[in-house]
Amino acid sequence: MRQVWDGARLTYAVGSVHWEAFLVKPVAVRPGIFDDRALSGQKLGGVHLTSSPRIIRPLAFDAFYYWNVSPQVNLFAAKGRETTRTLGARARGRIGQFDFSLGGIGQWGEFGVKHVRAFSAHADAGWTFRGQLEPHLQLRADVLSGGTRRDGTITTFNALYPNVAYSTEATIEAPANLVQVGIVGRIDPARAVTLQYTLEGLWRYSAQDAFYAAPLTPLVRPNSINDRFSGVEQQLSVTYRLNSYLTFSAAAVHFSVGNFIRSAGGRDENFGMAAMALRL
Repeated sequence: MRQVWDGARLTYAVGSVHWEAFLVKPVAVRPGIFDDRALSGQKLGGVHLTSSPRIIRPLAFDAFYYWNVSPQVNLFAAKGRETTRTLGARARGRIGQFDFSLGGIGQWGEFGVKHVRAFSAHADAGWTFRGQLEPHLQLRADVLSGGTRRDGTITTFNALYPNVAYSTEATIEAPANLVQVGIVGRIDPARAVTLQYTLEGLWRYSAQDAFYAAPLTPLVRPNSINDRFSGVEQQLSVTYRLNSYLTFSAAAVHFSVGNFIRSAGGRDENFGMAAMALRL
């Protein structure tokens, strides 16, 4: 889904330290010049730091703080205006054939008259094997909180404006109320060709919260089936870089639903896509 913004951004870089600060508002695009209209009540601002000090290279660190106001957010528990602050950090790097990243995010604020206290965490570790195909194998896991506490506090994590194709091109699940564990294998059969296979298991973090579809829609609401298991997702994708300007990509995805989604009438899903990208 396209997002268009008006705002300002300040960038500062010195050595291995890179700072960015921004404040923007989404706008409704009109056909004329300089006549786009800001969407009422929606704001986003933040600061992002990236650093890779010489003393710890090849490791790098990211830290960020985001402030977001959304006039209408739909969760299973409620609908209303949300104001959140999101603070996160990540460490990442590559040492020889080993690569990894590890990060965590805390989120707090207000949802209508209720409080928000949510979190997410991510970890992955990979290894590149020596050989002509340069096979790479990665294990990864994500935890994104969900549910509502007894005092009414909302604990469903809101990823704000996520890349909904983070897991697969089918964009089935949203990064909310989710525990996701997977394995990713990749080979390069030719210099310009990459093949990748992804296998992931999905669980709800809280059995009292919904299974959310991307970007943040409660697709299957909680019911008498308290099973957290939501399904298994598989993707086979190929990328072919024809030249410096053209890239062809294709993917096939199969989602096998778990008992919770099946009990609500959900069925297995197949998805396919192909695209050609031109970059000048």
